[in-house]
Order: sequence, then structure tokens, then C-alpha cells
Amino acid sequence: MTRDRSGVPYRIVQLTSSGNIGGTERMVIELAARLDREKFEPIVLSLVGSGDLADACRQRGIEAEHLDCRHPLSWRAWQRFCQIVWERNVTLVHLYGLRANLPGRRLARWAGARAVVCGIRSTDPWRKWRHAFLDRLTARWADCFISNSEAGRQATIRRERFDPARVVTIHNGIGEMPSANSFDRAALQKQFRLEPTAQPVAAVVANLGPEKRHRDLIDAARLLAERCPSIVFLCAGRDEMGGANQRYASERGVAERFRWLGHVSEVHEVIAAADFAILPSSHEGLPVSIVEAMAMGRTVIATDVGGVPEIVTNGVNGLLVQPRRPDALASAIERLATDAVLRQRLERAALETVRRDFPIERMIERTEQIYLGLIERRSS
Repeated sequence: MTRDRSGVPYRIVQLTSSGNIGGTERMVIELAARLDREKFEPIVLSLVGSGDLADACRQRGIEAEHLDCRHPLSWRAWQRFCQIVWERNVTLVHLYGLRANLPGRRLARWAGARAVVCGIRSTDPWRKWRHAFLDRLTARWADCFISNSEAGRQATIRRERFDPARVVTIHNGIGEMPSANSFDRAALQKQFRLEPTAQPVAAVVANLGPEKRHRDLIDAARLLAERCPSIVFLCAGRDEMGGANQRYASERGVAERFRWLGHVSEVHEVIAAADFAILPSSHEGLPVSIVEAMAMGRTVIATDVGGVPEIVTNGVNGLLVQPRRPDALASAIERLATDAVLRQRLERAALETVRRDFPIERMIERTEQIYLGLIERRSS
């Protein structure tokens, strides 16, 4: 069975906690855009933030709406969510983020959804006992949990004590990306205000939140002041810290080494303008920005946290460093900056890894299988 009883595709709601675009939201867009329209009709909803996700979805021909949930229990936003699920005869709801999951599981059921899927996008070590308690309390209304990393799956099973059979891992996938070397590097240098002498250039594609640890990158830049005096960091991502990173860079005397680009819709241009990518996070699931950089033929330096080692093997297709270690980060940056042969070898291996292990088709196929299995089970 691949359609509902009226002969139309199953309507699937993707509800994200944030309407700002980050790694999770980019994967939601790709999933919604690539679901088999003979089987599924996607609707993307978001709760808080700017609503950029809804705009991006509509540009791809995906039905989307930003619910503008200004409070975790905003009555109007959740009423609209229930209205959509009920009136559109939504079959399955896929939830992302704690803000969406806790109320969304019960309300999706109440509004008539046959199945509820919960996304796990990080290891989330910040969660307190109350978060785990509420997660367990509302888990009765969830059919399945999909983690984008095995590390996230295992962390959730330990913390929430879920039945392991209910939690599955489906890695993020990536479609064909343009080669970084196919771009006009001179034009990109001008676009991002890079001097011709800037060398090396590092891309940091991550919203500016505390867990992304841009502060460690700033400290690393200070350590590199004499060894790599012309290095420049292109930091693409929405500022969630009110300029704290920019102020810290000025205090540390390395402000000229950073370009704070804000939200960039065409992140592949940032990656193409750089010699390699960096992600210094304190915790992660399976970061989309790393997969994107590797798919474009750029190697990465990343912290050895969460699902990152499921993508990057140290010294094989990238470099791994311990989190919160600016000295280790600086050493890895200097190593890539000064060893072109190593960098090229890692780039080739990175591209091969993504093509072999992280195709978007695999992610879509496995997700569709989960959806259909749950719907058919609930329909029998």
C-alpha cells in the first residue's frame, strides 16, 4: 500500500523547532523535495525564528508555513498545527527538536495523525533531568525515533532509556555538489572581501551558537598569528550570540582574520572560496556542513565529538582534534596550511567517502521505508 484509501499520496508533515536555516533544516528541505510524490505529499512547518525555512521550501515548490510560535506553549501556533493535521488529513508527522517534540507528539495524535516519527539530530549533552523526563513521558505517542548519527542514537538510548528497537540511525545524505575547483576563485575572493594575499582561507559553516565554539577558533587564530599571519576564516551562519564572537575576536587582536558573513543561502560558494573547512563544535550529531564540504572536494578539520568520527577518519579523509583545545586546532590548521600534498590526499579521500557512504538517495530510500512501514502497520 502506498496511498491512502482515497487514492492520493500520504500527506506527511515535517515540523521543525526552528524556522531559521541550519543543517537540520537543509536536510528537511532535501527530504521534502525528494520524497516520491507518487507516495507522499510533504508539508513543512516551523515554530520559532525567522521563517526562512518556509520561504526556502516554497521556492522549491514545497508547501510550507511558519507558525510563529513565540512561546513553547503558544496556543495559536499549536492550534494551527492541529488544524493543518486534521483538515489536510495528515497521515504521519515527523518532528525535529525538543520544542517540536514535546507538545507535538501528543497533539499530532490528537489531531488524527496515524504515525509520529521523532528526529534525533545531536547527542545533546546539555539536556537536564527534566528534559529526559519529559522526553520519556511523551515517548508513548511516538512510533519511531530516527537519529542522523549512531552517536546520537546511543546517547538517546542511554539518557532516555528507550527500547533500542525503536531508535534507528539514518545518516544525512548529500546530492551531487559542484566541485570547489570549478568556481571562479578570484570572483569569490572579491565577493567575500578577501585580499589576494589571504592564505590559507578556511570555511566555517555553522550558526554562531555557543556549542559551535567559534571562540576556540578565535583563540587558535591568535596562536597562529606568527605562523600563519595571512590566514582568513570565512564564518557563515546566523548570529545567535548577539555579536559576542566578533567582540571576542577584537579583544584577542585577530578581528582582521575573520569575515562574519551571517546567513548565506549559497554555502557552496563559501566552501569553494576556501582551502579547507573547519567545525570546532563541542557536540554534534552528523553535521551537514562537513558532508557538504567533503562532497565538494574539500577536506575538513573537525572536533572528535558525536557523529563526526562516523564521517571523518583522522589522517585518512580529514583531521580530528579534541574539543575545546585551541592549541590542537591551531596545530591542525597549520598542518593543512603548510602541507599541500597532505591536503590534496585528504581531499580525494573525502570526496570518495561521501560518494560511497552518504548518497542522498540512500537517506531518502531508508526514510521512505520507515514511513511506509509505520503507516501500513497503523492501517492494518
